[in-house]
Amino acid sequence: LVPAVALDLSRRRCGHGAGFYDRFIARSRAAGSAADGGSDLRRCRTIGLGLAEQRQDGIPEEDHDERLDGVIFPDAEAMAEETKEVSDFGKPLD
Repeated sequence: LVPAVALDLSRRRCGHGAGFYDRFIARSRAAGSAADGGSDLRRCRTIGLGLAEQRQDGIPEEDHDERLDGVIFPDAEAMAEETKEVSDFGKPLD
């Protein structure tokens, strides 16, 4: 679980601006891929868990930002995964 001030359904996060988690995620993903011979089995998986109040329509993204593998907003009944955006916990968004 990755902390965030705000999240969007494109799996972007806004932290506190220091880039600590982006650097940690990048290093972890690189180490996992290298240790596994590039097969992606040990890749660091990242999930943002937020309240409805933290959900934004769009969060600006910079080159160093690491996109999350998924975001979940339990109280808003919305989530997004790496390959698709879903709402109502399983029903595709229109």
